[in-house]
Amino acid sequence: MTSPERIRRSFTSSWAPLSLSIWIKILAWPWLGQWQWVRQGLGAAAQIPKKSWLRALAWSGLFNLIFFAQFYFLLCGWGAVPARALWGIPLFFGIKTLLPFSVMDLGVREGAAVLVFSQLQLDPAVAFNAAFILFVLNALVPGLGGLALLWQRPAQGLGTVAQ
Repeated sequence: MTSPERIRRSFTSSWAPLSLSIWIKILAWPWLGQWQWVRQGLGAAAQIPKKSWLRALAWSGLFNLIFFAQFYFLLCGWGAVPARALWGIPLFFGIKTLLPFSVMDLGVREGAAVLVFSQLQLDPAVAFNAAFILFVLNALVPGLGGLALLWQRPAQGLGTVAQ
């Protein structure tokens, strides 16, 4: 791949989505401010202490860092991972988040991984496997464990449903 082609792909995969989101915010912000519920939500958000925002930001950062590390180590399980793969991991999670139209992201997660990592000239099968195992480790196994716990105990403390 030539250097100009590499620069164009790098811009398209990283800077274009960022600039698009900035333009959407600039164009949509005045329009959104006309809605009462948006103003109320922003007013309520302004009343939350900065310490709470920072705590939520720290926990969110840790949460995403754990997913990032899990996916990276799963990729490493099939061999050496080039440094360019580190750019693909956040892009993969971003695409997966923007396409939430399946049950538990099945298929979307794997498709996004194949799309992103094939553009980075990485083996699509490795990306697919890492994305699927990430689902198994973070959703399927804990879900089955919770289901087993629910079957062991009868429902307690649920009370009656008002009609």
